[in-house]
Order: sequence, then structure tokens, then C-alpha cells
Amino acid sequence: LGRTDNGKDSVLHHIPEIGVSAKDVFCKPNDMISISAESIGRVHENAAVKDEYFEGIAAECPEVRDFDLKKMYGEEVFEISTDEIKQLIRSTKVTTSSLFPHKFYMELVGKFSGNEEFQIFFNVFRATPLSTFVDEESWKVCINTRKMSIEDQISLSKTKIEKSDAILNNHESDFNNKNDAQRMKYLNEIILRMNEEYLSLWKDNKIERLRDGFSQFISLIPKNPRKYGFKNDRHVKLVLGKALTELSTEVCMSQKGYFFTSGRDGKHNHICKKTARTIVFLSSPGLDFCY
Repeated sequence: LGRTDNGKDSVLHHIPEIGVSAKDVFCKPNDMISISAESIGRVHENAAVKDEYFEGIAAECPEVRDFDLKKMYGEEVFEISTDEIKQLIRSTKVTTSSLFPHKFYMELVGKFSGNEEFQIFFNVFRATPLSTFVDEESWKVCINTRKMSIEDQISLSKTKIEKSDAILNNHESDFNNKNDAQRMKYLNEIILRMNEEYLSLWKDNKIERLRDGFSQFISLIPKNPRKYGFKNDRHVKLVLGKALTELSTEVCMSQKGYFFTSGRDGKHNHICKKTARTIVFLSSPGLDFCY
């Protein structure tokens, strides 16, 4: 709680992420999961890892901990059974464009998703054409350039964190300046940890081991294009010349689900009861309606 420039109260409140584990869904038949102002409060209070941004602000302004959650989230309760969550998960559909063969997508996801090391690897090289992984000269240039970029980002994040700390440690800084500084520190600490995790790939030759695993998969495609859904060699060359970021724009995922906030009459955060019908959520990065 603070004062804005126009004299009105400004409110800062932590909104935790409510997660439901696969164990809860698939091992507890027909259990009910409830989302309410009270359950959101419990998520934060019982969290093993506290939200650093919220905790930093709360240390400066303890009043935020006493905020009435029902004013923020309303009186309603959203309830859904684990059995229905299973049905929603099974409603998931993946559609790819004619450029990106569905068979290739399924092979790629099936082989590498769920592997934490490969997830980091793909994040680092998400803008790298797939053909680069099988070409030695291109690969050497790529990893050197990418490593220097990550090191620069780490250095920049550390500088920004130091500037935020200077504001937070200055007793003359007002609440709003400290709020902004705490937010920027929180974001840059996330960026710093992410880039330090990226840089860890260069330790113990891990990056080459992951590259070998991925390049072996990529090298199989030109040998048997139709197995992976490609029309011909030209189609293979076109797709392998693109990066994962580009190929992701050729994928649309859909899943049935619900909103559990009202979004009406100024009640944007207010929880509502489950509606009688589901809606369909679409995830379509780079969707081009003019195509």
C-alpha cells in the first residue's frame, strides 16, 4: 500500500501461481479442486519457496500482508474435479501447417520433450537453424557467438541488480522508487539465473553431448524423408533451414478449459463459479490471419 502521484491509494498484491500436480490428477479419482480467495492465501502462506518480489516489498511495507483477499478475488469458489481435468487434458489437439510435417513434430517432441538438459539446450539455440547442428563449421561459429552473448547478458544483469540495490539501500528513496527497484531486481535476478543455467552447458563438454544427440536425429531425416512426413528433399531442406522459433509459428495447439475469473463489471480478478460449458483455448504463435 502506498500513495500514487495523484494522492490515491495504490495496491500491490502477490498473485501466486496455483499448480495441480499430475499425481493429484491421476492418482486421486474424482477429487474436487477448489480455487477461492482463501485457497490463494494458503498457497502463498504454505509455499516452500516464497515470491522474492513480494517478500521484498512486504519487508518495506508490512501492510500488504494484511490486505483483504476477498476484496481482490471476491466471494465465489471455482470447483473442478480431477476426472474432468483428465478429460480436458485428453481434449488437447496439435495441428501443424503443410510446411511443418505433423509426423516430424511428433517425433521431435516425443524424443526430446521432458528432458531437462535438452530443454535448456533448445532455449539457448532456439534461433539457430536446424541444419547448423549437423554442419561442423557453422556449429563452431554458432556456439562461440552464443557463449559471448550469454556472458554479456550475465554482466548486464549484474550491473542492473547493483543499481537496484543502491536504490533499495538508500533511505531517502520513496516507496514507489523502491517498488520499481525491487521489481527490476527481481526480473534481472531471473534473467541472471537463466543465463547462468545456459552457460552451464559449456561445462564438462555437456553442450557437445547434447548437440550429438540432436544432430543424430536431424541427420536421419534426409535419409528417409517420407518417414517423417516430408514430401521430398526440397521440403526437407526448407524445414531444416529454419529455427525452432520459426517452426513454432507453424503449430497450433487447442485444449478445452474454463476461465475461473469473472472479467466483468470491474471484477477482473474476481473468481467465478465454473460455467456450464467449456471454451476452447488456442495457442498459435505468429498466427497470420492474412495468409
